[in-house]
Amino acid sequence: MPKLLSQNDDAAALAAPVSEGLVAVAREEAVRLRRAGVGTVRDFVEAVSSPTFQGFDKLSAATGITTDRLAELLPAAYFARLEAQLLRKAERAEFNIPEAEPEAEERVGLPARAWRGAKDFASGLIDHLLDVAIAGGVAVALLLVLRGLGAFPELPPPLGLRGKVVVAVRDLKSGRRLRANELGSATLRARRNYFRSADKVEGLVLARDVPALSPLRHEDLLRFQVVAKKDIARCEPLRPEDVELKWKQFEPRALLWAGKASGKVARMAIRADSVLTEDMIKPAPAAGPTNTQGGDSPPQQAEPQC
Repeated sequence: MPKLLSQNDDAAALAAPVSEGLVAVAREEAVRLRRAGVGTVRDFVEAVSSPTFQGFDKLSAATGITTDRLAELLPAAYFARLEAQLLRKAERAEFNIPEAEPEAEERVGLPARAWRGAKDFASGLIDHLLDVAIAGGVAVALLLVLRGLGAFPELPPPLGLRGKVVVAVRDLKSGRRLRANELGSATLRARRNYFRSADKVEGLVLARDVPALSPLRHEDLLRFQVVAKKDIARCEPLRPEDVELKWKQFEPRALLWAGKASGKVARMAIRADSVLTEDMIKPAPAAGPTNTQGGDSPPQQAEPQC
């Protein structure tokens, strides 16, 4: 039981009735206390004291006076003792606080955390997709402006507008077969019909005169290429006698070996003396035997599908 009473306490003060000994007690409150068997200050102090510090609750239930009001009526000296005893009890108490549950991310493990992180990243990316698109458009526009101003002179197309191309180091006459010492390079505005490597030019024949320091163009040179000897209809099979090798204007995709056209079929109509390219021919379709008559009728050849 909390020791709120002491041998040194004023006996006369403890013997005083509650109506006189309790400061600011109301008449009705004093009557309720007396009805509950609390007639003196000693009775009041003993009533609010209990081994579990629940005397206020019991007295409040017996009198109808709130616990807060009862605490106000308790003389200050006894209230200070009660407060000190409560503090000492709290210091000696052992608090068994349960260990906190691990966070959900710790329980689910690394794969689930990685998946959640990926989802959060994707969600953030979608939220800022418009910002990314605008930034990308601005970057592309800036790059095009710099490209137009010639900011990338040493970079090849398509990033740079200028590139290294093959040029004649001196005046060259028509009909001349080109040699390595007659070719050089220069950085010029790139065009599709310019040569970028001297290896592709050496040994070709000039179709026209080329002034010194001029770039060599496809139409300036002749190459030994496969051409059609006659008009060839679409889907017509190509025979060895239908093609030949001739010196013709340089065609980057031209066939350079007649045997590569033999056994193929024309993908399109080809006019006589035209240079054959890879996209003009295709493999002949396989034609297997079919039997559409039934019985013992001899098989018929299927018509090729072109």
